[in-house]
Amino acid sequence: KKEDLNHLNCLGNHLGYLDVDMQERTLKLYLEQLDLTIDYLRQNQREKCRLYTSLGIMGGMFLVIVMF
Repeated sequence: KKEDLNHLNCLGNHLGYLDVDMQERTLKLYLEQLDLTIDYLRQNQREKCRLYTSLGIMGGMFLVIVMF
């Protein structure tokens, strides 16, 4: 996605001109941000899966009622 590319571009801009210790810290910060993003997306996925399952069941019940 565009947002992911922007984060990666920002990381690339900060690497290469600082000392090794600062570059390692920058990489660790980037990895922490990725972990937070992954956790957020997983949480959203669980919520959406439950919602879609419920909507499917309700839609099926609605069709059964309408057909009879």
